[in-house]
Amino acid sequence: MKLIVCCSLIVILISACGVPDQPSVKDSPSEIIKLSSKDLLNQEVIAQFILQNNLNVNGANELYLKGIEAYVNKKDKDSAVFYFRSSIYQAPTAKAYYEWANVLKDKESYDDALIAYNLAEQLGYEPYASILYKMCAIKSLTKKYSEAADYLTYAVQAGFNNFDKIDKDPDLTNLRESDYFEDALRKGLRGVGDPKTLMWLQYKKQFPALEKNYTTKVEFTNEELNSLKFISFDFERFVSEMRDEKFSRETSLGFYYVGQVYETDNYVALLYIEKDEFGMDWYPVKYRLATFSTDGKLIDKKTLGGKTGETLMIDRAKFLLGEKIEVDELQLVMEKDIDEYGFDDNAIKETKKVGQHFFEITSEGKIVSLENTELSAAN
Repeated sequence: MKLIVCCSLIVILISACGVPDQPSVKDSPSEIIKLSSKDLLNQEVIAQFILQNNLNVNGANELYLKGIEAYVNKKDKDSAVFYFRSSIYQAPTAKAYYEWANVLKDKESYDDALIAYNLAEQLGYEPYASILYKMCAIKSLTKKYSEAADYLTYAVQAGFNNFDKIDKDPDLTNLRESDYFEDALRKGLRGVGDPKTLMWLQYKKQFPALEKNYTTKVEFTNEELNSLKFISFDFERFVSEMRDEKFSRETSLGFYYVGQVYETDNYVALLYIEKDEFGMDWYPVKYRLATFSTDGKLIDKKTLGGKTGETLMIDRAKFLLGEKIEVDELQLVMEKDIDEYGFDDNAIKETKKVGQHFFEITSEGKIVSLENTELSAAN
């Protein structure tokens, strides 16, 4: 069922379907497409828009997180719709379509919600099981019991494991009261291992294996940052920073996959980026290293690389063989005064190494300091 890669999908859509009454991408590569309100749920136009426009990803991310703040924390659906649609106008993304679809469902615009969920799927939203569950909810709300049952089966098979939600979600009341529910749930669980493990595996597979001696970046271009894949809120059990101290959604920070740095029989070490989406500058970011047991339980976490407490201090982490990590403290010297110009269009003139620290991941997955230890190049 799932359509995988966004770019491949877009090429297929345009080559197979075309866009009526509009020149093709090939015939007019420089033409800029502007989205109208009715275009937001038109997959052919969205596909062409992504290919032919310079997308404002930073602006889209800010609007998306404002939508999350409005929808999840403030329960303001109308404002959430405005922000999610505005985000899509800037840069159509799977995450914005998914959350917009959630609001459309809550506002009982079920047909549009299904289209938006499909667009989120086609743009690569993960975990896919969450989209299947939402489609089940819509089919239940509209009393299409057989279809709802099928989607519930598919969702559980794909790794949806919130069984308390399945048991209590008011959106599924109609399905639970039907003759289809128990059989659908039983089919979903048949031949499937622990659904919690399936969710963990879906999260883990988003992290590509990094090359030997991977080193965190000191400086990013906007293009490099925009190419990173966003970690969806459905994976918040693995990224505790996604919730603030009030246990509501953290809506100033974006989180992005980097990769897997180590894996042993006892743990896997995953590296991701935390980025302040509302900062005046896109740089610097913060790297977080998290170790998990083989079944997805968090063992340890540490900030290693990127921004530190001081504006012009950056840590650069190098992940060595033997599960050892070398962290250089760097003082940045910018070409222009940072107080006046910030980081945008302000290149790093030089970096001064002012300190160094060493860390090691133990066999149990704990991240420990190795102060006063020298690591040889052989490590």
